[in-house]
Amino acid sequence: MAAPAPPAAPWFKRSRLVRIRPTPARLRVLEAIVQLGRSRVKCADISSHLAQSGAPLPAATIYCVAKEMAQAGLLMRDREDGGLTVYSLAAGV
Repeated sequence: MAAPAPPAAPWFKRSRLVRIRPTPARLRVLEAIVQLGRSRVKCADISSHLAQSGAPLPAATIYCVAKEMAQAGLLMRDREDGGLTVYSLAAGV
């Protein structure tokens, strides 16, 4: 019997269309966004969630991965009033 797909797997099926590889860092960031269950997530939220789950990533990696996935169309990038960047899953993904 096959192992269940990780929560981020459906989003990376679309990634083949936008030519972005599902690297371990990208999978962890997407899984963190899915597990947080919020519509708008800051990179600091992702970082603290990953640290609490025992799979931390450097902050620079999280920012870079989130930016790459936003450029690929997997995430939406927006700015809050305080100037902080927030990310959410792209519609239709």
